[in-house]
Amino acid sequence: MDRPDLNRETLVISRRPLRPGGMVEVVRLAAPTMAAFATNVAMNLTDTVMVAGVGPGAVGSVATSAILFHVVCAFFGGLTAAITTFVSQAYGRGDPHDGARYSWQGVYLAAAVGVLGFALVPLLPAFFRLLGHNQAMQAMEADYSQFRIMSLGFLLLGFAVRNFFQGTGRTKLILVVTLVANASNVVLNWLLIFGVGPFPRMGVAGAGLATLLSTVLLAGLYFVPFLRGRAAREARTRRAAGFSWPRLKGMLRIGLPTSWQWSLDVLAWGLWHSVLIGRLGQAALDANGVVMEIMSAAWFPVIGLGQGATSLVGWYLSRNRVDRVRRVARSAVKLAVIYMVLISLVFYFCAERLIGAFFSLQAAPPDAADLAAVIALGASVLRIAALWQVFDGVCITLMGTLRGAGDTLWPAVVQQIQTWCLFLPLAYLFCFHFHLGMPGAWWAGVIHLALLAGVLALRYRGTAWMTKDIFRDRRTTLPREATDH
Repeated sequence: MDRPDLNRETLVISRRPLRPGGMVEVVRLAAPTMAAFATNVAMNLTDTVMVAGVGPGAVGSVATSAILFHVVCAFFGGLTAAITTFVSQAYGRGDPHDGARYSWQGVYLAAAVGVLGFALVPLLPAFFRLLGHNQAMQAMEADYSQFRIMSLGFLLLGFAVRNFFQGTGRTKLILVVTLVANASNVVLNWLLIFGVGPFPRMGVAGAGLATLLSTVLLAGLYFVPFLRGRAAREARTRRAAGFSWPRLKGMLRIGLPTSWQWSLDVLAWGLWHSVLIGRLGQAALDANGVVMEIMSAAWFPVIGLGQGATSLVGWYLSRNRVDRVRRVARSAVKLAVIYMVLISLVFYFCAERLIGAFFSLQAAPPDAADLAAVIALGASVLRIAALWQVFDGVCITLMGTLRGAGDTLWPAVVQQIQTWCLFLPLAYLFCFHFHLGMPGAWWAGVIHLALLAGVLALRYRGTAWMTKDIFRDRRTTLPREATDH
């Protein structure tokens, strides 16, 4: 049986010595995960272009269904995100088997949620009738969503095992699995949406089925090395499969704040876009949707950087290497700012070209007059977004840092108070009371994220977030190594 090397100085294994917690180690660990998130952005864009070829209402139906699915997925995904924290700290103190047992609790949670998802499928047509869309859109929404909700259990199973590999620093595997699953999704979309060769022409339902099949593949690609690869030998993963209520309870205690934080955040931004921006008219709604799509290409990879910070903080904190924990946070924030500033420069100087390029990919872009108005409006807010996302990058990496120590409740409460009590009311006032329109809604976001980044920085400068005993539900005493000086 392989055992982790407790004498090594860094989580990332390298032929050349790395500065523990330095920028090079953070990049080495986070780069594959960042690239994996970037491929997700490319896949989502490809999906949008393919679905647009189905006909009128197809993109809107899939977008509505996807937003609702992401609210549910964010909630349960937040629960499994806690696995990275437990695994990295268990791995750092030389007990990978214990980390594997936490991953198995995520697998059991995924199975329960999967059964629930299948049970909800017959209720989907009645649910979408409540939204008041026309009958054609209701049918497409239900057809697409039935396969997405069937995929929920498999997706969470993949998350549970993926976060085990994230916690142990094996992020190259995450990139490979993501690339294979996303490539299969694109191919299956082409075959099932348009009925290529012997495959039936299923339209938006084909897009949903393609996602289900590629999600099953993703879960399998993670599960095989979890049971039979190096992880199986080092962490004895097959022998860790027993159900453990104390571990599940600990995972829920750390994960629940993240789960409702993520789901309420998705809901808040959905309301901001569909209700507040929607009141400004179709041009504003189209422009805002395009800007959000473009921005996702920037901030999705930074999520991978935040997850890398989570793994490294857990690893070093389990060894009581407080100075290295601090260094990880500083390195992650610096990298996020550098990356976001470079992307922001592209957004600022190429705003019109980026907005116009997006519409050129659509099967039925607006007419010339409407397109010019949408591009002008979208470019104006994309330049505001260039400042927005710098603060967003700081928030994401600091959240990841705190999560590595198990400090999830405090950041979640602070963020939601700001989102619902500051950001949304301020966006409404700027839009309609001060007559700033759509740019006002985005300036409200800049103020919100700048303030949140400052509050999280103050939390990081303290020490309370590093004193969380994430294993307290098992009432065990964890060994600590001396702090290096």
